[in-house]
Amino acid sequence: MELPGSTRPDEVIVVGEHYDSVPGVRGASDNAGGTVMTLELARVFKEKGSKRTLRFVAWGSEEMGLDGSNLYAKKLKEDDKTAKEKDEDAETELDRHRLCVNLDVHGAMIGTNAAMILGTPMLSNSVKLLSRETGTVFDVKEGVYSSDGTPLSAVGIPSVSFNRRSGIDIMMHSVEDTIEYLSPDALELQGIFIEGWMTRYVSEAAAFPFEREIPEKLRDEIKKYYEDWNEKLP
Repeated sequence: MELPGSTRPDEVIVVGEHYDSVPGVRGASDNAGGTVMTLELARVFKEKGSKRTLRFVAWGSEEMGLDGSNLYAKKLKEDDKTAKEKDEDAETELDRHRLCVNLDVHGAMIGTNAAMILGTPMLSNSVKLLSRETGTVFDVKEGVYSSDGTPLSAVGIPSVSFNRRSGIDIMMHSVEDTIEYLSPDALELQGIFIEGWMTRYVSEAAAFPFEREIPEKLRDEIKKYYEDWNEKLP
């Protein structure tokens, strides 16, 4: 679903998650939790509106190797190359993408809220700042998170992957990843935080606050991630 921006429609923010699980597994935390949060954010921002275009995406085949998001990123890069061969000054769909907000692994009753950042320190600091202001504790780090934000960052789009770490992580990709171990309160707490962060820094900011840049150290980490999986970069 896409919500066109009211004043800055050419600035695109992707809010996404993967809806698949491994065969034979319900995948409550990984990733039904992220899926319901994305759907709720779409509902909320449809009512609130946004200055920037919000594109809500549910990717498939994440568990098979980030296939859905890899294809999305590859298409952006190919279209960008084609357009700029004709006009090197052309603004492409890839250029218009400012940020990816990825939601993967959510809802554990007892756990730690976390955010993995592929972008500049200002992006990391925005999550840390709001965490301190609201009292919703987040562990914020810069680095690769093995999920759908990484392919978009591989083609130059900064990403933040919100997730929740807990003891039930050992149950992921097993038949024990069921709803009994999840908590509506945990989903609500992080959902409210992400909505507030998006409102402040994404949907309502007068000027987009984050540089469209992936620092060299993080680009090297992305490259190594793909090499370790014997996969080509998008």
